Amino acid sequence: FLFEMGGALTCVASLALPQLGDFRVRATDVLLRHRHALAFSNLNPIIESHTVVAPRMCVERTAALSDEEYTGLWAAVRDAQALAEASRSVSASNLLLKDGIAAGSPVPHAHVHIVPRVPGKMEFAWSDLVFELLDEWAPSAKLARAPPVKLEVPPDGERRDRSEEEMAREAAGYRVLAAERDPSLIPATWPAHTFFRFPIKPEQVFASAADGTVLAFVNLRPLAAGHVLVTPRRIVPRLCDLMREEADQLWVTVRRVQALIEAFYGARGCTIGVQDGRDAGQSVPHVHVHVIPVALSKIV
Repeated sequence: FLFEMGGALTCVASLALPQLGDFRVRATDVLLRHRHALAFSNLNPIIESHTVVAPRMCVERTAALSDEEYTGLWAAVRDAQALAEASRSVSASNLLLKDGIAAGSPVPHAHVHIVPRVPGKMEFAWSDLVFELLDEWAPSAKLARAPPVKLEVPPDGERRDRSEEEMAREAAGYRVLAAERDPSLIPATWPAHTFFRFPIKPEQVFASAADGTVLAFVNLRPLAAGHVLVTPRRIVPRLCDLMREEADQLWVTVRRVQALIEAFYGARGCTIGVQDGRDAGQSVPHVHVHVIPVALSKIV
């Protein structure tokens, strides 16, 4: 198979066998090769075209990657997602990165799941079942963790809308830490933001990309303490609607927000997720990345 990625035409069957942690991947299961990442198919898939993308460098945490390697990982995810969706004629996917063993990764090698979604309940009886299956995933049965590490989250019926005062206090705490650890996240003035058609007040925003094109804000109904959202200012429904430069800026901001939130909560792992498209469970048609720190007390 030949794929042109990153300006280089590569025969995937002609290169050395890659690995995901200690797990050897067959050359025939390499979907594409990027300069900084590889995409794999047929690694114990939970459904057809389930794809796994990993950096070439074997690191447990993405914090060990440079910005170039990190954005390269997500560029490979973007291209692999396009292939996976095209193979099934769908237009939505769930993306999930369990960043670290503490976050539930079954191997000490960071990796992103791409699960293309067909409309309706044909493959999943309820939308979030995909995440329960990914909690139990490993590249082989031998590497499966028993019991799997899962993030403890409240049932939807127990989640409540928070007050503006609560959200402002949370954002203020993050701003204080950002001023100490990463002042470049602090803009000259805090902007208001529109999340699709929902107004986000300046007091709820706590981080910004240097050029102002990406913002992070606190969550109205968080799944766990520290669950925040990172979005581009430009309102687009899907990641593929972003220009490459916009996507790179989004992901660089995500990693800096992740580092900030992990430091605030003393977390040793983090879940990064995107419901990319309506059929993937996206409730607001504006690209948004979920950042959820995994504190040891919240792991079951």
